[in-house]
Amino acid sequence: MWSDFVAGLDAGFTLCPPADPAALAGVADLVGGPVPDELAGLWRESDGLLDRYGTEIVWPWRRVVCDNLEFRSAPDFVGLYRPFDSLLFFGDAGNGDQFAFPTGGDAVWVWDHEDDDRREVASGLRDYLRRTATGDDWYHRPP
Repeated sequence: MWSDFVAGLDAGFTLCPPADPAALAGVADLVGGPVPDELAGLWRESDGLLDRYGTEIVWPWRRVVCDNLEFRSAPDFVGLYRPFDSLLFFGDAGNGDQFAFPTGGDAVWVWDHEDDDRREVASGLRDYLRRTATGDDWYHRPP
């Protein structure tokens, strides 16, 4: 399913080996909230997704866990940024900006690391991948 979708984008994205289903069962507990079905489904087929430059446009589940825990607990972030508890980061643009699902949601948001702006940029993971395939600055254009 995901492999066909990704191949159809013809964007040079690289699939990874699938994640261990037993490990995926505990991700929601580790990050303290639900993992969107689309993301879990992608991980079952490909534990992460790389663009043609090697940027992890969808992170492997371990990085999702580690980065989200770090963002939520880093003392340096407390005075700099609003809390990250309501976001589940899963990918990045390669320039510091990161992509996330809002807790309990399927839409994709971008977090701008320079000004802490957070806004919706795609209706879901498939839309995110379609839009990512259009170029590096896709999320600066209206959806």
